Formats: sequence, C-alpha cells, structure tokens
Amino acid sequence: MQTRDARILLRGVALVFCAVLLTGCATSLTNMSQARVLKPGEVQASFGYQIDVHTQAVEGVLEAGEVAAEQIKNGSGEISEETLRRGLDAALLLTFFPISGSPEVIGRVGVWDGVLEGMDLGIRYNGTVLKGDLRLGLFESADRALAVTAQVGYGSHSSVAPGAIEWVTLTEWSRKDFDFAVSVGWEYPDIFKAYVAPRVLLSSISSEPKLSDSVKERLPENLKDLDPHAYFPSSTILYLGGNTGFLVGYKYVFFNVDLSVFRIQFEPEILGQTRDYGGWAIAPTIGLTGFLN
Repeated sequence: MQTRDARILLRGVALVFCAVLLTGCATSLTNMSQARVLKPGEVQASFGYQIDVHTQAVEGVLEAGEVAAEQIKNGSGEISEETLRRGLDAALLLTFFPISGSPEVIGRVGVWDGVLEGMDLGIRYNGTVLKGDLRLGLFESADRALAVTAQVGYGSHSSVAPGAIEWVTLTEWSRKDFDFAVSVGWEYPDIFKAYVAPRVLLSSISSEPKLSDSVKERLPENLKDLDPHAYFPSSTILYLGGNTGFLVGYKYVFFNVDLSVFRIQFEPEILGQTRDYGGWAIAPTIGLTGFLN
C-alpha cells in the first residue's frame, strides 16, 4: 500500500472512532420503566443517559490500525484485501455498536384497563432511533406490589452510518428494530420500584451499494468485479438478554438506574466472506423519572 493510501485508511478509521464517540448511533437498549402498567390517565416521563460498550468494537479498531501501520512501514502499491477487510470490520463494528453515550427521552401513558391488568403506550428517542411500544399487564397483586408485564415494540433508525465512513463501508443502510420483553417487578409504594426484564430484540438491516470511482480504482483486482451487493448484503442482528434496574424517590420523582446486558449474534457476509461481529453488549443508564396521576 502507498503511504498516502495507508494514511487515508488510518484517517478514515480515526474519523469513525471520533464520530461515534461524539454522537453514537446504537439502538436503544434501556427499559427505565416500572413493571406495573400505568392506569388510564397516568403519565410517565423519563430522561436518561445510556453508555454503550461492545466487546469486539475496541479490538476491531486496534487490529485495523495495526494492519494499516504495518502497511505504512513495509507495503507498497494497491490497497491490500486484508487491509480493506480489517478497515471494513472496524468501520462496521463502530457503526453498529459504537462505544458511545447518548441521551434518551421516554414518555408513557396509560390508555386502557379493559383487558387483563391494563395497557399503556410508550415512545422513546435517543437522537438516532425512534421507538414505540405497547405494554400489556399480565398480573398485578392486590396491593399492587408485584406485577408482570409483556411488551412489544418497533423502532426506526434515522441514521446508521456517519458520512465520514461512507467511503470505507461502501454501503447505505436502513435499519428497523423489533422488540419483545417480559418484565417482572416489585414496588414499595411511593418510594422504591425494581424490575427484571428478559428481552429479545431483532434489528433488520437493508442495504444498497454505494461505491465511488475513487474507491473502485484502489481495490485489489480480484475485488473490482465483485457484485456490489456482496460488500454488505442485507442482514439481521439478534440481541438476547435483558434489563434490570430500580427507581428510588418519592411519589412523583425518582432517580432511575438501568442495566442492559445482551449477547449479540451478527454474522454478515462482507466481501463474500462471513464475518463474526457477535459479542456482548453492556449498556448502563442513569436518569430521572416522573409520574403524574
């Protein structure tokens, strides 16, 4: 690889790293809600800050940087396929699983008590993904201390890939989330609320090739004739795990702590090869929650 090309690769990876640290584009993994469904007319408003960590993201960036540095010292000529793959791995890991923080606003309102233990609706937004959900109360004890709730949700991502890495990823994406959870919780009236929520989240990713002439010219010969859709075909990300957390305060205002832990299954085909981007996602969140009867 020529020194200029290697510098471009390093600059691209650095831009990815900086962009996601500053903005973040991860999906919302928080719960931040009591297990008990809100009664009709009850309203919840929450504001939180989520930190996202993926076990492979940092490793991917470091590996890409090491390969590029080696090419700077000893390489010449075209961008090697290995360097391109490592750069793509780093860019994609940090695009889908950024090491970042993002604020999130959440609203809920009770809408109906005519089925089981009632139903409420929620909406949340973290700057990248807008999610709506419906919760159905399955069980509530007579003293309202114990509760079990089922929840289904849908989210649409407004941004998936920062413009700074479009030349590396060679693809434009759209991403939709489908969410299912069961929440079990206990309350000490007006003071303390705790919950555990096993959860499954499926992200569906649609892709369209975006290869500029300048990128094509620098590709290895064996990749120049590759079908553009092979750079990143449409794929899915499966999150298996859940949330646990608590709210402590008095009556109307609560300090909220939430912890999300998920095992990620994600094996897209990149440049005709299956890549394993799976790992663990850990997302602690702190915030404030208010209730209005």
